Amino acid sequence: MRGQMWRAMAAEGVPWPSRMRCRRRVDLPVWACRRFCWIPRHAPRRLLPPWRKRCGRAMCHCRTATRAPSAVRCAALACSQEGRGAMRESRAVSLGAATVVAVEGRALFLRAVRYVVGFWWLATGLIIAMQRSAPTRFLALIVATWLMCAGYWEIWSRRHDADARAALRSFLGGAAIWAWVSVTFYGGWIIGVAPSAGPSGLPMAMPVAMPSVPSWAAAVLAIRATIFSDVTALGCTALAYALVHRAPNKAGANGVLAFWGMQQIAKLAVFFGVENPAGNFLPPHLAHLRQFFGPPVNSPFVFVGIALCALCAAACVRRTRRAPTEAARQEAAMLAVLFGLAVLELAILGVRIDPGFWNPFLAARAGS
Repeated sequence: MRGQMWRAMAAEGVPWPSRMRCRRRVDLPVWACRRFCWIPRHAPRRLLPPWRKRCGRAMCHCRTATRAPSAVRCAALACSQEGRGAMRESRAVSLGAATVVAVEGRALFLRAVRYVVGFWWLATGLIIAMQRSAPTRFLALIVATWLMCAGYWEIWSRRHDADARAALRSFLGGAAIWAWVSVTFYGGWIIGVAPSAGPSGLPMAMPVAMPSVPSWAAAVLAIRATIFSDVTALGCTALAYALVHRAPNKAGANGVLAFWGMQQIAKLAVFFGVENPAGNFLPPHLAHLRQFFGPPVNSPFVFVGIALCALCAAACVRRTRRAPTEAARQEAAMLAVLFGLAVLELAILGVRIDPGFWNPFLAARAGS
């Protein structure tokens, strides 16, 4: 570790031979904990730099121990007063793989919340409202197809960019692709093998009693009922990954995969049983899918799904602090918000409460 520290400082041209003297404190914001950090007063002497050991611990004034890499601490200690002033003005400085950032994390999450939550609410509401009639479903398909093509273009054109804006646009491109998948499903264009069909060719609703325990036979029928939509979603995901193969910016492709994974978790939760399956979100031409809803009690899988999504969100939050590029940190922040929304959705499925997020869109679909 110490050898890597010295090599990193030498590679960056830090004037350490003439400036290795003790500073009373380092007033440099460190990304590791996002607040002002100093060398700890009670740190073991073997953890202190050589010039610190000569000065002793009496000069080490601190309030909290930093978890930043050693190279970052040495850079903060070794640079001159002018250099530290420049760091405070620019709010960020990079030393090899270690990055010192002041307020970037807050900006990343604010941007992610604004765009991801906005897309989640608006896209879901518009998809619901556009199922009002056959002409509106066809119009939604045309618009969604155009957005899907634009999304693939964004993913491909931004694949080599490593800034936060490129990651944001690539992620929104992946979200547009997933919107097309959702429109084809809720519009009845790409669904699966229906149990039966009515005179108009659309699947007939077959209300049956909800089973107390889901069976394997019911699981096979449920998979067949949506198999075409699932295969289409996997094909769209594979195409997105093919466009960004060996490229640094994979935010869009990872976003499509995250949307698909969240959908599978929600479908399994509804199949095994939840207290609030939200069957009113299904349009009339998909009413036959209600026969695959599990019993109206929460199954253990609901809590497993919540825990899994929470772990994914925590892993993405951790990556926002450790990713080497700005694009990777922005992508991790957006995925963290997305998995947080998945936790919220599963929690809503598990309680008998209608949050009313999309009531205006449901009223528009009903024509009221």
